[in-house]
Amino acid sequence: MLAGLALAAGPAGCRGTEIEDALGKVSWFGNMRDQAAVEPYEEPPRRPPEGAVPVGAGAALGLLPDDYEELTNPFPATSESLQIGKERYDIYCSVCHGAEGAGGGSIEGPYPRGLINELVSQRARELSDGYIFGMISVGRGLMPNYRRMPQEERWHIVNYVRELQEGSGNE
Repeated sequence: MLAGLALAAGPAGCRGTEIEDALGKVSWFGNMRDQAAVEPYEEPPRRPPEGAVPVGAGAALGLLPDDYEELTNPFPATSESLQIGKERYDIYCSVCHGAEGAGGGSIEGPYPRGLINELVSQRARELSDGYIFGMISVGRGLMPNYRRMPQEERWHIVNYVRELQEGSGNE
């Protein structure tokens, strides 16, 4: 019976079909599309026990950038933090977002201009530090997640992005 269901689902596509809706009602038949992915050599995300409080710079794990919206950056934007943030930004972020955060990174060639968000735009300035941290942590669209990077380094990148925004003059 399952082979027949799988065969029927093949040509119809994967999302929003009647067969998928029917399979979704069976608790033991998970949908791979909705699973959290774990990259090679990466620790799987683990939810803390209910009522647990993060210690130090550790943030509760979420699956979407919105899950991090309310977090505040535990690291002040000191010269040391900005230096670390710049080093990590140059390694991980500038290839897409460009050296100044306005796009134009080396990867932009295969993608149309404007597909990669500018970090110095007014919209990006209005995002909370927690949201930017969440975006770095879990990614979205073309942007991969950087969960392998220690949380402290992600916060330093947030500080550096804020520095780029201040220096850009785009209002």
